[in-house]
Amino acid sequence: MPCPELIRNPNLGGHFDEWRFHRLHHDGKRLITHWFERAWVRRTCDPAESFEPFIFCWIAFNGWAACCTELDQDRQWLDALTGSTEICDAFDRMLAGSDEIRGLAVKFRSCWPIFKAQELRRLRMLTFWHGDRSRTIEHYLHGGAKQLAPECWLRHNEAHEEIPLDFPHTAAALYRVRCNLFHGDKIPHSEIDRTLVSTGFRLLAEFLNCWDVLGEA
Repeated sequence: MPCPELIRNPNLGGHFDEWRFHRLHHDGKRLITHWFERAWVRRTCDPAESFEPFIFCWIAFNGWAACCTELDQDRQWLDALTGSTEICDAFDRMLAGSDEIRGLAVKFRSCWPIFKAQELRRLRMLTFWHGDRSRTIEHYLHGGAKQLAPECWLRHNEAHEEIPLDFPHTAAALYRVRCNLFHGDKIPHSEIDRTLVSTGFRLLAEFLNCWDVLGEA
């Protein structure tokens, strides 16, 4: 089971069925595929150029996940994916099958936790950045930032244990990147933001590609 902080409704895990996407009507399926195609062709772009394809990829991921779970609200389908053994096992296989992709996941994890940009703005810390990510994290925490992802990061950190590199934790971090991006708070002039968005985008794209989203609509 995922860390309890990462899932609000564990009963949604049984809602995932990948064949709902393959049975989707042509126009709906093609729309999801179209957004993913626009992201996939740019998966090796310069990190500074990864913001737009991340958004394209998330739109495709959102449509695919909502279709496969038959749940419309972000938190609901995210809980369904997080609670799905099929999803978690597929993510583990993806990392085990490619040193490159696992390296991306490790690099993405090194940026955790990811803070809520709106809270940092309220605390007047949004523009702070240090080349050492751990010092940036320490600055945010000491400044009173409490809304971070994955939500269980503090518990793992206080226990001096490495946070799991699995789908539930990665999805929580990706969703926070998505929210910060969609709210316009990530800027390509910050090196850490480039790292967050570019590694998160590539990881999300590779995972979505495992489910044949680029197949014929």
